[in-house]
Amino acid sequence: MTDPRVLVIGLDPYRVPGPWDPAPMAEQIEAGMARFAEAGVGAETCLVGLDGSDDIGAVVAAALVRRSWEVVVVGGGIRKNEEQVKLFELVINLVRRHAAGAAIAFNSTPSGTFEAAARWLGPRNSAGVVRALVAGIEPGDDVEAAHREQTLEWLGQTEDVFRRVKPATPDQHLVSYVVPVDPRDGAILLVDHVNAGLWLPPGGHVEPDEDPRLTAQREIAEELGLDGSGVSREPVFLTVTRTVGMDSGHTDVSLWYVLPCDREQALVVDEGEFHQVRWWSRAELADADPGRFDPHFFRFLTKVSTGSA
Repeated sequence: MTDPRVLVIGLDPYRVPGPWDPAPMAEQIEAGMARFAEAGVGAETCLVGLDGSDDIGAVVAAALVRRSWEVVVVGGGIRKNEEQVKLFELVINLVRRHAAGAAIAFNSTPSGTFEAAARWLGPRNSAGVVRALVAGIEPGDDVEAAHREQTLEWLGQTEDVFRRVKPATPDQHLVSYVVPVDPRDGAILLVDHVNAGLWLPPGGHVEPDEDPRLTAQREIAEELGLDGSGVSREPVFLTVTRTVGMDSGHTDVSLWYVLPCDREQALVVDEGEFHQVRWWSRAELADADPGRFDPHFFRFLTKVSTGSA
């Protein structure tokens, strides 16, 4: 069993006075905690009641001193409700007093608790963070299902998943793609990559212990000068590809993110990496030679076009 590293402090929905149905909120909390198990990260909850059944300060303090925590997540039920300002202050000060070495994180929703904690978890579980991302991808076809299974098996066997030495050490490593899409008509921005000799989405290798979403944001800024703050929170597509071109001979495990983007937005192109950069309409892509694109690009296009991403 994995030693707990994260404490989640929140409200017990069944002990919050109503009238209301606590079951949906309880299900969201359960789903959020399940993400920790998928990632191999130990986590515990400290859910307190507002019905007078708890000495909240004592319950929270006892949970905080039970072990050394890396991250303490404070839930939105405590943080967002203006009527609970004093409770929020109490919890924060208890964390400062009893778990001074822990990072404090805030989730947006109960189902996003793992992502909140992952922003502050140390590097020894970076592969676990990636494992949770991959586990959360719903395959769009049999190929993606096979790639997902293959990737989860790989992530379960090694922590050495980031490129450490150029051009390709270790031989299999993580990549983040980010696909700019104009939401008005679905046009897609692609780059004609010098090394690969293919039209690809912008992107690059995930640095050691870097969150893949941060990789996507960093790469879109470095390569095209675009603001990556709108990059999708989670990858929508997964591929495992043996590379071709000047960098051929290694395997990229690629997480594909999407960035809604206006095609009129100015670009600042890294001309050393690309022969050209252009927007493609869906009609142009339908008429294009698939051999000039990433081998999985048109499967990605099918997935996002059918709404299964």
